[in-house]
Amino acid sequence: MSSTAEPHGPFSTKESSDEPDLTMISRRGSGVKLITAETALEIARRVHSGAYAATEFAANEPLSITQSGRNWLVRGPKRVPPVEANQTLDGPLAMKISQFDGQIRSYLFELRFK
Repeated sequence: MSSTAEPHGPFSTKESSDEPDLTMISRRGSGVKLITAETALEIARRVHSGAYAATEFAANEPLSITQSGRNWLVRGPKRVPPVEANQTLDGPLAMKISQFDGQIRSYLFELRFK
């Protein structure tokens, strides 16, 4: 009988956990940020273009990016008409992406009320 050894512990390749392994936990603890502003913009573009039609995607360009704590906040300039009288549906894409690992923390179209 032949068996192959699989990695154990923090380097396990099993897909049973959605939690970060020790390599990512230690990077975060050390303050190592893997995701640059340029990478976050590319993540947002690829996710958004895959989720919406080309015209919807184009309406959210150009994207802007700002730092928000430990995250990148990517926004689009799109404006759409209000749904309610007291609501301004600015409607720009707003995506929050972790600077540490690129995880998308939120993905929405912003609503603002007067």
